[in-house]
Amino acid sequence: MTTFIRPNFRITRLNGRITPVDPVMGKLGNHKAVMEVLGIKSLDNLGDLHLKSKASDGEVLFHPKGILMPNANLTSNQKIDLNLLGSKHRFAYQTRNNTLKPKGNVLNVKRFSSFRMAANVIPIDVSYWFANDLIIDNNTDIIIDPSIKSLVIIANTIKIGTNVTLSWQRPEFPGIPIPPTPKKPGGYPVSGSLHAEKGRPGKDGAKGGRGNDGADAPEIEFWFLNTLGGFPKIDLRGQDGQEGGQGGNGSSGGNGQKGCPTDKNWAGTCSREQGAGGNGGQGGKGGDGGPGGNGGNGGRLKVYTTAANIVALNSSGVNIDLSFGVGGSGGTAGTPGKGGSGGAKGDRRHTVCRRNNRTAGKQGPGGRQGSRGENGQKGQTLSQNLVMEAITSSQFNTALTTPAILRTNRQSSFAYVGETISVHGLRFSDGDKVVFEDADGNVNIIGATTYVGENLLTVEVPPTLGGHIKFRVIQSDNTESINAGTLLIKPKITGIIGGDRIIPGKSIFIKGSGFDKSGAVYLNGQDCGAFKWVDYETIAYKVHRPVSVSPSSSGENATLKVINSGGVGMGNYNHSEPYPVLLDTFKMNVFGDSLGWGGGLMEHNKHYSLLKDYIESQNEIGVYLQVEAHQGAIIGRGKNQVFDKFHGELSTDYPTILQQMKKSASQSDAKESDLVVLFGGANDLEITKFMLDSDPDDLPKTEREFKEKIEKYCYEDLKFTINKALSDFPEAFLLVCGYFNIFSEKSDPSMITLFTIAANAEITEATIEEFLLGKIKLSDISPNANKDKIIALNKVWVEESTAQMKKAVEEINGSWNGPQRVFFVDPETKPENAAHAPQSFVTEPKFNSLLLEPQDEMLSIREREIDKIRQKVQNGKYTKSELRARGYSHFMSKRNSSYHPNKAGAKNYFEKAKEQYDLIPTFDFILLKSSGNKYLQLRDSDDKLVFSSGTVQRESVFRKEVLPNGKIFLRASNEQYVCAENGGSGEVNVNRSIPKEWETFEIVSNGSNRFSLKTSQGKFLKENSQSEVEANANSLAEALKFELI
Repeated sequence: MTTFIRPNFRITRLNGRITPVDPVMGKLGNHKAVMEVLGIKSLDNLGDLHLKSKASDGEVLFHPKGILMPNANLTSNQKIDLNLLGSKHRFAYQTRNNTLKPKGNVLNVKRFSSFRMAANVIPIDVSYWFANDLIIDNNTDIIIDPSIKSLVIIANTIKIGTNVTLSWQRPEFPGIPIPPTPKKPGGYPVSGSLHAEKGRPGKDGAKGGRGNDGADAPEIEFWFLNTLGGFPKIDLRGQDGQEGGQGGNGSSGGNGQKGCPTDKNWAGTCSREQGAGGNGGQGGKGGDGGPGGNGGNGGRLKVYTTAANIVALNSSGVNIDLSFGVGGSGGTAGTPGKGGSGGAKGDRRHTVCRRNNRTAGKQGPGGRQGSRGENGQKGQTLSQNLVMEAITSSQFNTALTTPAILRTNRQSSFAYVGETISVHGLRFSDGDKVVFEDADGNVNIIGATTYVGENLLTVEVPPTLGGHIKFRVIQSDNTESINAGTLLIKPKITGIIGGDRIIPGKSIFIKGSGFDKSGAVYLNGQDCGAFKWVDYETIAYKVHRPVSVSPSSSGENATLKVINSGGVGMGNYNHSEPYPVLLDTFKMNVFGDSLGWGGGLMEHNKHYSLLKDYIESQNEIGVYLQVEAHQGAIIGRGKNQVFDKFHGELSTDYPTILQQMKKSASQSDAKESDLVVLFGGANDLEITKFMLDSDPDDLPKTEREFKEKIEKYCYEDLKFTINKALSDFPEAFLLVCGYFNIFSEKSDPSMITLFTIAANAEITEATIEEFLLGKIKLSDISPNANKDKIIALNKVWVEESTAQMKKAVEEINGSWNGPQRVFFVDPETKPENAAHAPQSFVTEPKFNSLLLEPQDEMLSIREREIDKIRQKVQNGKYTKSELRARGYSHFMSKRNSSYHPNKAGAKNYFEKAKEQYDLIPTFDFILLKSSGNKYLQLRDSDDKLVFSSGTVQRESVFRKEVLPNGKIFLRASNEQYVCAENGGSGEVNVNRSIPKEWETFEIVSNGSNRFSLKTSQGKFLKENSQSEVEANANSLAEALKFELI
C-alpha cells in the first residue's frame, strides 16, 4: 500500500537580509556552462514552459532526471494500475490536507516525455529546467526523481499559481534479508538406561541487519528576474530511516531421546523395564532485531533573484519543510524456536517385563523472545538551508570566459580510484589540472591530468573518499572552471594485509580505495558489522562469522563485500565487488583414554564438546574436533604393535595415545592445530587391576609399589608424551588433564564391596548361583575385596598422580624457551564427589545379583559394537588371541563406562579446563598511530621500529598478544617480537623469535584516547631524531603517544 507523509510546512522569513553574490565565481557560472553546451544563448528566445496537473483527480507530474525546456510536452493522460507501478512511481508525500487518493485502483501520472539526459551534459545527480517564462497552474503537484540531488530552475519570469507543491520521491528501500534459521540439533540413539536425555537446546537466531539510512533531501535552486503570482510549497524533508531488519528465527529444540527398551538377565528375568522418553529441548532464542537506519538530512532551498523580489518573498513568507528524517525503528525480533518433540517411550521387547506407567517425553519449551533493535538516529537540519541572495540583470546575462566541464566518459556513473577518465568541456588549455573535493570536505586533491585538446582532458582519479565527489578544472593561473562535475567513487578491495585467510573475532585491515568514512562489511550476503575508516586506502574491521558457511576444517570459503554508508535505493553502486576470503578455523585434538573419550556420555555431554561450544561462542569461530581418544587407551611408550581402531566405547589398549598423536601429526594440517587436550597414564599402570588384586594385608608395601608405577607413567611417560605433542603440533597449546576421586571415605562402603566383587572378570553365572544358594562365601569369590584398601589406594592415586603430572608440566614449561604452552587441568574433585557419595560426579552402576549392570546412556551402542566384534570373531576376521593382544575384552567393554565421570563430572572437567584455557594468551592485530598521523612500522633493512609512513603498510600491522597479567608482546610482520634491549631500558629491535621478559610491554593511558608503551624496566618508548624508536623515556610526558586502531 502506498504511504504518504505530510510535509511539516512552516512560514520562514529572512528578516530582510540580502547578500550579494559574485556572478563569475559563484553558482550562476556553473549553470551558464550547461546552457552554453545546450546552445542556449538567451532565455528570451527559449519560449514558455507550462506545467499543470489535476490534483483533484489524483493527477501528479513526475520529473525524471534530465533537462526540461519548452516544447518538452507531457504525454497524454495515462491510466496506470497502482499494482504495476515501478519504484519510480511510488510516492511518499502528501501535498495538502487531503492525501492523494487514486480513483478506484488507478492514479493518473503525467511523465515528462521529451528531455535530454543529464549524463551527457551535467553532473549525474543534477537536473535543470530552462524557460523564458515558467508557468505552473493552480493545484499542480510535481514530484522529482529521487536520483536528483540538485534541481536548478532558471527563467526570466516565474508565474506560480495557488496550491502548487514541489516535492521529491523517496527512494524505495531494498528489503533486508532475514538471517537464515540455524539447523535443528540432531537427535540421539535409543537410551541404554532408564534415564533418557533431554533434547539439545536450539540455536539462537542471528541479529537482524541494519536498516538503510534515509536519503538526504535534494537541493532546489530558483534563478529568476521577475515573478508574477506566488511561490510553491516545497517539501524537502529528509527521508525517514528504514526499519531495522527482522532478527533470525531460533531453531527448534532437539527431540528428546527415545526411552530404553526392556532387557532380561542371564536368569531370564526382567533386568530393565521400558524407559520413559526424554523431554524435548528448548527452542532457540529469537534473534534480536537489527538497528534502524538513520534519518536523512533535510534539504536546501536557494533563491537567487532581485532584491525587490527577495523583499516581497520575505513579506509573504515561504511555505517549506526542510526538516530532517527521523531514525527508523528497530527491527522486530525473530520468532523463537519451537520446543523439540519428546522422545518416545522405550519398546517392550520382552514379555517377562511388566508394563509400566512410564510415558513419552514432553515437548520442550519454546525459545526466549529476542529484543527489538535500537532505533536509528535522526538526520540533521542543515545549516544555511534557506538562502536568498540578490542578483542583477547584468549579472544574470554575463557571458562566460573560463573553462567549463560538460561531461565525463563514465556513462555508468561510477569509477574507481586509480582509473583514468575523460573530462569533456570547453576552453581547456595545456597545464590545466583536475582537482577533486570529497564528501568530507577535503579539497584540491589533484589528479594526474593530461591535456588532450581544448575540449578534452584525461585524469587519473586520485585517492579520495568513496561516494559522490565533485571535481573542477584549475588553470595554471589558478582560474577555476565555472562549474563542477560529479562522479560516484565505488569502493574497491585490492587485498587484506596478512592474506585472505581471516580469523573470526580478530581485526583485519582491508586495502583498497573508495572507502567511505562509515559503512558495513557483508560476508556471504549477511551484514556482519561496521568497518572503521583508517585512511583513503585502508579500513579496519573485526571479523564476525556469518550464519551460513560451508563447513570445512581447513578453512571456510566466504565472500566479503564492503558497503559504503551512502546511496540506498535505486541505482546504488556504492559497494565493492565480492572479494573471496577464507575464514580461519579452530582445530582441536583430543588424545587419551576413557576420560579423554568421555566414556558412557552422549557427544554433547562430553567435556570436550562443552569446551568446543565455549570456544566457538567466545571467538565466533568454527571449531573442528578430531577425537582419537578411546576407552582403555594406554600411553604405550615402547609399544609398536599396530591395530585398527575400534569404536571409542570399546575398551582396548590400541591405538595407544602415542599412536593416536602420530596419526593426527601425519595429516597435512597438523601444524595448524590450535589446542590439544591430553589424558593418559591410568591404563598403563592398570589401576583397576592393581586396586582389586593387591594385597590388603601389607598396605604400606602396596602403596610404595603404587607410587612407583604412578611416577613411571604419570611423570616419565607422560612427560615424554607432552614433549612429543609440543613437537608434533608446534602452534598448539596443551591442556593436560588430571584424574578424579573414584572412591572416598564418603562413599557407601557396601557399594564399594559389591564393586570389588562384580568387577572381577572371572566371576561366572554359576559362581553367583552358588553364592545365592549359600554354598560359597563372599571371601571365596574375591579374597582381596577390602573397602578400606580401595579407599586408601584411591587417595594415593589422586594425590600422587596429580603431583607427578603437575611436576611434568612445570618442568616442561620451565625448560621451554618461550611463553607457557602447557596447562594442567586439575579436576579438584572432593570426597563427596566420589562414586556412591552424596554429590557424585561418577556414573554409578546397578548391581543385580552381584552382576555389575551399567546405567549410562551409551550402553545400547556398546552392546551393538560388542556384537559386531563377536560376529567378526565368528567370521574369522579377528582371533581371540589378537583381541587379547589388543587388551580387549567383552566383559570390560560392556562395563567400562561405570565409575567414569557422569554429566556433572564432565561439566566439572569442562569448567576446570575452561579456567586454564582462559589463561592462554589472546591476540589481535593492531595499528599504532602517532600524534603526527604516522604509523609505527618495522624497517625490514635493520629490524628497527620507525615512523616513516602516513599510510598503512604490511609492516605497520602488529600482532598484540595479551598475557594473563594484562601485559603484551608485539609481533611484527617479520614474525619476530619487539624487544627493548638491556632489560627494557635502551635500544629497541624486532629480532626475537621467542618472547621473554625484555619483550614484555604494558599499555599505559596517556591522555584522551592516547596510550604509551612501558617496558619491563619501567621505561617508556620514545622517538629519536632519526624517527627510530628507543626505550629511554623516563616519564609519560616524554613518552610517545599512540592511538590504538
